[in-house]
Amino acid sequence: MTSNLKWVVDVTEFRCIDGKLYLAGILDLHDRGLAGWSMGERNNTDLVVNALVMALARRDPDGDLVHHADRGSPYTSIEFTNRLSDWNLTPSYGSTGDAFDNAAIESFWATLKREINHIHGGWQQLTRSELRTILFDYIEVFYNRQRHQARLEHQTPAEAYAKSAA
Repeated sequence: MTSNLKWVVDVTEFRCIDGKLYLAGILDLHDRGLAGWSMGERNNTDLVVNALVMALARRDPDGDLVHHADRGSPYTSIEFTNRLSDWNLTPSYGSTGDAFDNAAIESFWATLKREINHIHGGWQQLTRSELRTILFDYIEVFYNRQRHQARLEHQTPAEAYAKSAA
Protein backbone atom coordinates (compact mmCIF):
# COMPACT_ATOMS: atom_id res chain seq x y z
CA MET A 1 0.00 0.00 0.00
CA THR A 2 1.15 3.52 -0.67
CA SER A 3 0.28 6.94 0.63
CA ASN A 4 -2.49 9.07 -0.86
CA LEU A 5 -4.96 6.22 -1.37
CA LYS A 6 -7.25 6.78 1.61
CA TRP A 7 -7.57 9.85 3.76
CA VAL A 8 -9.77 9.99 6.85
CA VAL A 9 -10.98 13.36 8.03
CA ASP A 10 -12.68 14.95 11.00
CA VAL A 11 -13.01 18.11 13.07
CA THR A 12 -12.31 18.40 16.78
CA GLU A 13 -12.88 21.30 19.13
CA PHE A 14 -11.07 22.94 22.02
CA ARG A 15 -12.64 25.26 24.59
CA CYS A 16 -10.24 28.11 25.34
CA ILE A 17 -10.65 31.06 27.68
CA ASP A 18 -11.72 33.29 24.79
CA GLY A 19 -13.97 30.78 22.98
CA LYS A 20 -13.85 27.61 20.91
CA LEU A 21 -11.11 26.70 18.46
CA TYR A 22 -11.84 24.05 15.82
CA LEU A 23 -9.20 21.90 14.16
CA ALA A 24 -9.96 20.05 10.93
CA GLY A 25 -7.51 17.31 10.01
CA ILE A 26 -6.79 14.93 7.15
CA LEU A 27 -4.94 11.77 8.15
CA ASP A 28 -3.37 9.50 5.53
CA LEU A 29 -4.09 5.91 6.56
CA HIS A 30 -0.84 4.58 5.08
CA ASP A 31 1.81 6.87 6.57
CA ARG A 32 -0.34 8.20 9.47
CA GLY A 33 0.77 11.75 8.70
CA LEU A 34 -1.53 14.70 9.01
CA ALA A 35 -1.53 15.64 5.33
CA GLY A 36 -3.61 18.77 5.81
CA TRP A 37 -5.23 20.70 8.60
CA SER A 38 -6.96 23.98 9.31
CA MET A 39 -7.94 25.93 12.43
CA GLY A 40 -10.80 28.35 12.92
CA GLU A 41 -13.38 29.76 15.27
CA ARG A 42 -16.24 28.05 13.41
CA ASN A 43 -16.83 24.46 12.34
CA ASN A 44 -17.92 25.18 8.79
CA THR A 45 -17.26 24.33 5.16
CA ASP A 46 -14.41 26.83 4.85
CA LEU A 47 -12.57 25.08 7.67
CA VAL A 48 -12.67 21.67 5.98
CA VAL A 49 -12.02 23.07 2.49
CA ASN A 50 -8.89 24.81 3.78
CA ALA A 51 -7.61 21.54 5.26
CA LEU A 52 -8.27 19.78 1.95
CA VAL A 53 -6.52 22.49 -0.06
CA MET A 54 -3.46 22.15 2.19
CA ALA A 55 -3.41 18.37 1.83
CA LEU A 56 -3.77 18.49 -1.95
CA ALA A 57 -1.03 21.12 -2.29
CA ARG A 58 1.37 19.16 -0.08
CA ARG A 59 0.67 15.69 -1.41
CA ASP A 60 -0.42 16.28 -5.03
CA PRO A 61 -2.08 12.85 -5.20
CA ASP A 62 -2.45 11.12 -8.53
CA GLY A 63 -4.86 8.30 -9.16
CA ASP A 64 -7.75 7.20 -7.03
CA LEU A 65 -7.96 8.80 -3.61
CA VAL A 66 -10.77 8.04 -1.18
CA HIS A 67 -11.74 10.91 1.13
CA HIS A 68 -13.58 9.38 4.11
CA ALA A 69 -15.59 11.63 6.42
CA ASP A 70 -18.43 11.47 8.86
CA ARG A 71 -21.78 12.93 7.87
CA GLY A 72 -21.18 16.31 9.49
CA SER A 73 -22.64 19.29 7.66
CA PRO A 74 -19.27 20.73 6.51
CA TYR A 75 -18.45 17.46 4.73
CA THR A 76 -21.88 16.98 3.18
CA SER A 77 -22.35 20.59 2.04
CA ILE A 78 -22.86 21.21 -1.65
CA GLU A 79 -19.76 23.41 -1.76
CA PHE A 80 -17.54 20.70 -0.27
CA THR A 81 -18.91 17.84 -2.32
CA ASN A 82 -18.47 19.96 -5.46
CA ARG A 83 -14.82 20.50 -4.49
CA LEU A 84 -14.31 16.74 -4.12
CA SER A 85 -15.77 16.26 -7.57
CA ASP A 86 -13.67 19.09 -9.07
CA TRP A 87 -10.51 17.44 -7.76
CA ASN A 88 -11.59 13.90 -8.76
CA LEU A 89 -11.60 12.59 -5.21
CA THR A 90 -13.83 9.69 -4.30
CA PRO A 91 -16.10 10.62 -1.38
CA SER A 92 -16.82 8.07 1.32
CA TYR A 93 -19.07 8.64 4.30
CA GLY A 94 -19.43 6.73 7.52
CA SER A 95 -22.64 5.39 8.85
CA THR A 96 -24.59 7.72 11.10
CA GLY A 97 -23.83 7.38 14.79
CA ASP A 98 -20.97 4.90 14.34
CA ALA A 99 -18.09 6.10 16.52
CA PHE A 100 -15.80 3.34 15.26
CA ASP A 101 -16.23 4.16 11.58
CA ASN A 102 -13.56 6.84 11.62
CA ALA A 103 -11.48 5.35 14.43
CA ALA A 104 -8.06 6.29 13.00
CA ILE A 105 -8.68 10.03 13.07
CA GLU A 106 -10.53 9.79 16.39
CA SER A 107 -7.49 7.99 17.82
CA PHE A 108 -5.24 10.74 16.45
CA TRP A 109 -7.36 13.43 18.15
CA ALA A 110 -7.18 11.52 21.45
CA THR A 111 -3.39 11.26 21.18
CA LEU A 112 -2.99 14.92 20.24
CA LYS A 113 -5.15 16.10 23.13
CA ARG A 114 -3.54 13.75 25.66
CA GLU A 115 0.00 14.77 24.67
CA ILE A 116 -0.75 18.50 24.53
CA ASN A 117 -2.44 18.27 27.92
CA HIS A 118 0.59 16.42 29.32
CA ILE A 119 3.09 18.94 27.92
CA HIS A 120 1.19 22.23 28.33
CA GLY A 121 -1.55 21.50 30.82
CA GLY A 122 -5.19 22.01 29.93
CA TRP A 123 -5.95 24.30 26.99
CA GLN A 124 -8.92 25.75 28.89
CA GLN A 125 -6.59 28.37 30.41
CA LEU A 126 -5.07 29.26 27.02
CA THR A 127 -6.25 31.77 24.45
CA ARG A 128 -7.09 30.54 20.97
CA SER A 129 -3.97 32.30 19.70
CA GLU A 130 -1.75 30.51 22.21
CA LEU A 131 -3.34 27.16 21.37
CA ARG A 132 -2.92 27.78 17.64
CA THR A 133 0.84 28.07 18.16
CA ILE A 134 0.94 24.92 20.29
CA LEU A 135 -1.10 22.95 17.74
CA PHE A 136 1.09 24.12 14.86
CA ASP A 137 4.25 23.03 16.71
CA TYR A 138 2.71 19.70 17.69
CA ILE A 139 1.54 18.82 14.17
CA GLU A 140 4.30 20.27 12.00
CA VAL A 141 7.37 19.95 14.20
CA PHE A 142 6.67 17.01 16.50
CA TYR A 143 3.99 14.65 15.20
CA ASN A 144 4.71 14.55 11.46
CA ARG A 145 8.51 14.84 11.68
CA GLN A 146 9.75 13.59 15.06
CA ARG A 147 7.23 11.22 16.63
CA HIS A 148 8.20 7.64 15.75
CA GLN A 149 5.35 5.14 15.60
CA ALA A 150 5.52 1.39 16.14
CA ARG A 151 2.90 0.76 13.41
CA LEU A 152 5.24 2.52 10.97
CA GLU A 153 8.20 0.28 11.92
CA HIS A 154 9.42 3.04 14.25
CA GLN A 155 9.53 5.66 11.53
CA THR A 156 7.95 9.10 11.64
CA PRO A 157 5.00 9.83 9.36
CA ALA A 158 7.28 12.02 7.23
CA GLU A 159 9.78 9.17 6.81
CA ALA A 160 7.03 6.69 5.92
CA TYR A 161 5.56 9.12 3.38
CA ALA A 162 8.97 9.77 1.81
CA LYS A 163 9.52 6.03 1.35
CA SER A 164 6.08 5.64 -0.15
CA ALA A 165 6.53 8.57 -2.54
CA ALA A 166 9.96 7.38 -3.74
